[in-house]
Amino acid sequence: MMKTDGWSMDVTSLSPEQMELLAELEHIRWCRYHQFHNWRMGIPENGARKDATLRIHKDLIPYDELTEEEKEKDKGNIRMLLKLFAES
Repeated sequence: MMKTDGWSMDVTSLSPEQMELLAELEHIRWCRYHQFHNWRMGIPENGARKDATLRIHKDLIPYDELTEEEKEKDKGNIRMLLKLFAES
């Protein structure tokens, strides 16, 4: 069993503060992945979220600058991971 240091593996038992912290850490992980692969912050001329050719993405910014919609994507990733951990 995975050691959780008192944190529940059940997403419904997480406090809002715990979920927010995990979502911020997930966003940091996502940013680091893209930065490692030579992406940088930028807004494509066509207004899209990203341009894979230029390797720019508008969401390579600090978590607290994201829209609530983008933050929810990070929280969704946390929910999925916790579900996978709970099933293992």
